[in-house]
Amino acid sequence: MFAADVDAFDATLSTYIAKMALSLLLLLFLGFLAIKYLPGRLRVGAQGKVKLVGTLSLGRDAVYVVQTGPEVIALFVSRTNSTVMGRWSLEEWRDFESTLPQENATIADSRGNPR
Repeated sequence: MFAADVDAFDATLSTYIAKMALSLLLLLFLGFLAIKYLPGRLRVGAQGKVKLVGTLSLGRDAVYVVQTGPEVIALFVSRTNSTVMGRWSLEEWRDFESTLPQENATIADSRGNPR
Protein backbone atom coordinates (compact mmCIF):
# COMPACT_ATOMS: atom_id res chain seq x y z
CA MET A 1 0.00 0.00 0.00
CA PHE A 2 2.88 2.37 0.76
CA ALA A 3 4.49 1.76 -2.68
CA ALA A 4 1.26 2.72 -4.45
CA ASP A 5 1.17 6.06 -2.60
CA VAL A 6 4.79 6.81 -3.59
CA ASP A 7 4.04 6.04 -7.25
CA ALA A 8 0.99 8.32 -7.17
CA PHE A 9 3.08 11.04 -5.51
CA ASP A 10 5.83 10.68 -8.16
CA ALA A 11 3.22 11.00 -10.93
CA THR A 12 1.68 14.14 -9.46
CA LEU A 13 5.10 15.65 -8.75
CA SER A 14 6.21 14.95 -12.32
CA THR A 15 3.10 16.55 -13.81
CA TYR A 16 3.47 19.52 -11.45
CA ILE A 17 7.09 20.06 -12.50
CA ALA A 18 6.17 19.69 -16.18
CA LYS A 19 3.30 22.20 -15.84
CA MET A 20 5.53 24.68 -14.01
CA ALA A 21 8.29 24.34 -16.62
CA LEU A 22 5.81 24.92 -19.44
CA SER A 23 4.33 27.90 -17.60
CA LEU A 24 7.78 29.44 -17.11
CA LEU A 25 8.64 28.91 -20.77
CA LEU A 26 5.37 30.54 -21.77
CA LEU A 27 6.08 33.53 -19.51
CA LEU A 28 9.61 33.87 -20.89
CA PHE A 29 8.29 33.77 -24.45
CA LEU A 30 5.59 36.37 -23.72
CA GLY A 31 8.17 38.58 -21.99
CA PHE A 32 10.46 38.31 -25.01
CA LEU A 33 7.61 39.29 -27.33
CA ALA A 34 6.64 42.21 -25.10
CA ILE A 35 10.20 43.55 -24.99
CA LYS A 36 10.74 43.10 -28.72
CA TYR A 37 7.48 44.48 -30.11
CA LEU A 38 5.78 46.68 -27.49
CA PRO A 39 8.24 49.36 -26.28
CA GLY A 40 7.50 51.77 -29.11
CA ARG A 41 3.77 51.18 -28.94
CA LEU A 42 3.11 51.52 -25.22
CA ARG A 43 4.74 54.83 -24.38
CA VAL A 44 2.22 56.53 -22.17
CA GLY A 45 2.22 59.88 -20.42
CA ALA A 46 5.56 61.60 -21.02
CA GLN A 47 5.82 61.02 -24.76
CA GLY A 48 7.54 63.98 -26.35
CA LYS A 49 8.12 65.77 -23.02
CA VAL A 50 11.90 65.15 -22.88
CA LYS A 51 14.16 65.95 -25.83
CA LEU A 52 17.95 65.76 -26.10
CA VAL A 53 19.07 69.10 -27.53
CA GLY A 54 22.82 68.46 -27.62
CA THR A 55 25.73 66.48 -26.22
CA LEU A 56 29.42 67.09 -25.69
CA SER A 57 31.69 64.15 -24.88
CA LEU A 58 34.54 64.90 -22.49
CA GLY A 59 36.39 61.60 -22.32
CA ARG A 60 34.54 59.49 -19.76
CA ASP A 61 32.32 62.44 -18.83
CA ALA A 62 29.73 64.25 -20.90
CA VAL A 63 27.60 67.36 -21.00
CA TYR A 64 23.97 66.91 -22.01
CA VAL A 65 21.52 69.68 -22.86
CA VAL A 66 17.98 68.41 -22.39
CA GLN A 67 14.64 70.09 -23.07
CA THR A 68 12.04 69.05 -20.50
CA GLY A 69 8.75 70.64 -21.45
CA PRO A 70 9.10 74.42 -21.01
CA GLU A 71 12.70 74.30 -19.68
CA VAL A 72 16.17 73.56 -21.00
CA ILE A 73 18.62 71.96 -18.56
CA ALA A 74 22.39 71.48 -18.98
CA LEU A 75 23.77 68.44 -17.12
CA PHE A 76 27.36 67.40 -16.46
CA VAL A 77 27.40 63.59 -16.13
CA SER A 78 30.37 61.55 -14.92
CA ARG A 79 30.64 57.91 -13.88
CA THR A 80 29.86 58.67 -10.24
CA ASN A 81 27.97 61.95 -10.24
CA SER A 82 25.74 64.27 -12.22
CA THR A 83 25.42 68.01 -11.74
CA VAL A 84 22.95 70.54 -13.08
CA MET A 85 25.06 73.20 -14.80
CA GLY A 86 22.23 75.51 -15.73
CA ARG A 87 18.51 75.90 -16.23
CA TRP A 88 16.75 78.17 -18.71
CA SER A 89 13.25 78.72 -19.94
CA LEU A 90 12.64 77.66 -23.52
CA GLU A 91 12.29 81.30 -24.61
CA GLU A 92 15.64 82.24 -23.00
CA TRP A 93 17.31 79.26 -24.69
CA ARG A 94 15.94 80.18 -28.13
CA ASP A 95 17.03 83.79 -27.66
CA PHE A 96 20.53 82.56 -26.71
CA GLU A 97 20.69 80.28 -29.78
CA SER A 98 19.63 83.10 -32.08
CA THR A 99 22.51 85.32 -30.85
CA LEU A 100 25.19 82.70 -31.62
CA PRO A 101 27.26 83.16 -34.79
CA GLN A 102 26.11 80.75 -37.47
CA GLU A 103 29.36 78.70 -37.55
CA ASN A 104 29.13 78.08 -33.78
CA ALA A 105 25.38 77.56 -33.67
CA THR A 106 25.49 74.02 -34.99
CA ILE A 107 24.37 71.75 -32.17
CA ALA A 108 24.14 68.01 -32.71
CA ASP A 109 20.84 66.22 -32.17
CA SER A 110 20.52 62.93 -30.27
CA ARG A 111 21.97 60.95 -33.21
CA GLY A 112 25.00 63.24 -33.58
CA ASN A 113 23.67 64.93 -36.73
CA PRO A 114 23.88 68.74 -36.89
CA ARG A 115 20.56 70.51 -36.60
